[in-house]
Amino acid sequence: MVRCVVLPRSEFRIFLPREVPDAPLTLVEDEYLVEWRSDRIGHPGSYGCLGGRLATGSPAPVHAARDGSPFLTSLAGSADTVLWGLPDEYRAAVDGVPLRLTITRAAHGEASSSLGVFRDLAHVLWLVCSTQNTVTDGQIEAAREGIPFR
Repeated sequence: MVRCVVLPRSEFRIFLPREVPDAPLTLVEDEYLVEWRSDRIGHPGSYGCLGGRLATGSPAPVHAARDGSPFLTSLAGSADTVLWGLPDEYRAAVDGVPLRLTITRAAHGEASSSLGVFRDLAHVLWLVCSTQNTVTDGQIEAAREGIPFR
């Protein structure tokens, strides 16, 4: 099942375990994938996709596969080429977030992703994982407003 959250000027898709289209791997129990795009598609800082689960101990290093295969059904559509994996510069931004998350997969836009997008998506992913996706649309909007996407 995919949950869509449409907010002013942006949209989220939250993929539940085993439901990710075009993914090189499937999600396992308690693992979620959060995809976000702004209404400025193609602009740097307008797209990101991050998946994982709550860490059981200390946060693990980011393990998002860097396979580079295309995410054909991404929210970015034809405005950008979205590839599975997380380049090193975005990986460092996610590793710097002090949340107990294990990041297992990601997708980035060649032109539309940024450090800030992935840092902020880690916070939204933590919110989704920690509530087992019972988070409300209003809570997602508050997280988005409280942690401005760049």
